[in-house]
Amino acid sequence: MTLEETHALFAPFYADFHHLAALSLSERPLLLAHYTSLEVLEKIIKTNEVWFSNPLFMNDLQELRFGVKKGRQIIDEILREPAIIAAIGGDKRVGLISDGFKNSFSNFDRQLALDVYVFCLTEHDPSKHPDGLLSMWRGYGANGHGAALIFNTSFLAFQAGSPLLIAKVFYVTEQQRVDWLQKMFRRCVDVVKDNNITDADLHAVGHQMFYLMLIYSLVSKHPGFVEEQEWRIVYLPDQDREGLLKGQYSYVLAANSIAPRLRFPIEPLHIEPRQTWSFNSILDSILLGPMHSSSLAEFAVKRMFEVLKKPEFIPKLRKSDIPLRPT
Repeated sequence: MTLEETHALFAPFYADFHHLAALSLSERPLLLAHYTSLEVLEKIIKTNEVWFSNPLFMNDLQELRFGVKKGRQIIDEILREPAIIAAIGGDKRVGLISDGFKNSFSNFDRQLALDVYVFCLTEHDPSKHPDGLLSMWRGYGANGHGAALIFNTSFLAFQAGSPLLIAKVFYVTEQQRVDWLQKMFRRCVDVVKDNNITDADLHAVGHQMFYLMLIYSLVSKHPGFVEEQEWRIVYLPDQDREGLLKGQYSYVLAANSIAPRLRFPIEPLHIEPRQTWSFNSILDSILLGPMHSSSLAEFAVKRMFEVLKKPEFIPKLRKSDIPLRPT
């Protein structure tokens, strides 16, 4: 069995992550917003790029660390069960799966973890929240002094070879994470039991189990954040086999700290057939934060677009009228 054939056995499991680019227009959110500060807005408009963050340097560190650590514990427990050992075909075969999982874990920890990046967006429904969400302004939009870039998702289409996954975030408790991981690992065992997988292919089975655990950890958060209705664009360096974005690795200095970043040009990936959208064509609107709802602030932002030689963004500018009291 080839590596591709082994991967195909597990492909249905990845459907749990609802890759936005593979969803029909009726299944996906039409608009996604990215809340940020005016300083970052200026940089995005000036450079035509956004910066992805590494989750190890984000507030979501706990979720990623818990998922990976707990996943390793759960798989060790499952692979010690007598019924599982019998279903897989004995201790030797169980050991090969375990080795594949541990090797993938070690490779991620040593070589890949610092170059996994995410970019966060939230569902935007202009019929319900035309001025954006108060919690998002306070949490991510500079306490109402920032702006939200609102993107139309209708242009997205699945492209084989893309190192990006665009997935909806799961809002789950720790126990729900444990339950999902246990269920997924047992489904993987069923694949081994129901298919003619040789000893030589069991290492790849362990890798698939690790990878499913990793992605789930990257797209799950505490249920206290459920109002955000977040989608994440996840960059996986080992999936970037053509090096499409590896030349974009960078860093940021701020408040006496330093963190890695991925500079992402807002343009189609260099994958054939190459898509034809542009930053301007996918940008639905720019929502100015409620602390900048005056006509003077609106004029100043329009002037910024003119100075940056991006006048095409001026008609897209709107103001949030939420009567926000800064905290």
